[in-house]
Amino acid sequence: MADVKGIVGKLLKGAEDDSLTERILRNAVHKELGRDLTEEELQTLQDTIEDYCSQPLAPKPEEPLAPNLEEPEHTAFKTAGGRVGAAGPATATAEAGTSATAAEPAAEVGGQKRKAVSPPAQETAVAKKAAPTPATTNFSLSDYKRVDVRKFHGKVLVDLREHYKDKASGELKPGKKGLALSAEQWDTLSKALPQLSHALQSKDTSFELKLSNNRKVTISEFKGVVRVDVREYYEAEGVQKPGAKGLALDASAWAALISNKETINAAMTAV
Repeated sequence: MADVKGIVGKLLKGAEDDSLTERILRNAVHKELGRDLTEEELQTLQDTIEDYCSQPLAPKPEEPLAPNLEEPEHTAFKTAGGRVGAAGPATATAEAGTSATAAEPAAEVGGQKRKAVSPPAQETAVAKKAAPTPATTNFSLSDYKRVDVRKFHGKVLVDLREHYKDKASGELKPGKKGLALSAEQWDTLSKALPQLSHALQSKDTSFELKLSNNRKVTISEFKGVVRVDVREYYEAEGVQKPGAKGLALDASAWAALISNKETINAAMTAV
């Protein structure tokens, strides 16, 4: 499996745009190995992609602010009274006081000319462009469970994931427990929120929502706690069994997911 993981990791690291997809990665690994991938290798490919998606996004560099233009030189002119003055950035007229941007004319003090006063800096400076406020893409469901909306090489993902507290920094960081849903899978899930809520309240463990060939949303009960279980399945002896990749949400976390539905949808269009 190390070959598959290494090939995928190399492709992800070397990608420079948002055109890379899981299908492209799968075809690239197939070409590199010269054969079809086994079920275990396909799972390794998907795990590598999800591990990559679970990493915190590097902050985008801030857009540089527009620099102030240097104040243009002022050209001397003579007023109607014959005194020497200075013209501002706008074209000065020959008569004093007719230009709004002209500097004050020079005055003679003790036989010496006083320097003309330059126009205020704000009149010639270019307004700085305000940096756009980034959209919120991370939403809390509980103390350690979160939803993160991110983009993986042009593909929007809704990542339901359990976090852990880093001992060194004390910060919450994404863990391995969770599942990154495609936009289509999230759409299927979000449209079925009322039915899932009813199944959760009625403890209907027979309820099942299919997100893909190997991903389902079910109602499960663990130690007396009824949960909505979003999980990936694997096939063994012709039967689909729940795998380790997924996230179970109790009633409180599920309610938080419902309340954030529209905000998550908005974030998907903003990333």
